[in-house]
Amino acid sequence: MELAKIGTRGRTTIPKRVRAAANLNVGDMLAFEVQAGRLVVRKMPVAQGTYLRGLAHTFDEWNSPEDEAGAGVVAGERGDRVAVGVG
Repeated sequence: MELAKIGTRGRTTIPKRVRAAANLNVGDMLAFEVQAGRLVVRKMPVAQGTYLRGLAHTFDEWNSPEDEAGAGVVAGERGDRVAVGVG
């Protein structure tokens, strides 16, 4: 078993031996899912990863400084905005 720590920005490093065993390379697309209380990480096939990478650019509202800071913004029915903490 290999261990890794999550930093303050939610980033981690996949240990070298795990990357080698899973054949993970720079630029590979990973999918994260929680199943029955366990984190499952899957390497996406190249074609699927390319599709998802292209699709990700259509979600600009989820790629904002507020998201990076750990807070999202929810719009109300009349357009008023409410900050929502994440965590």
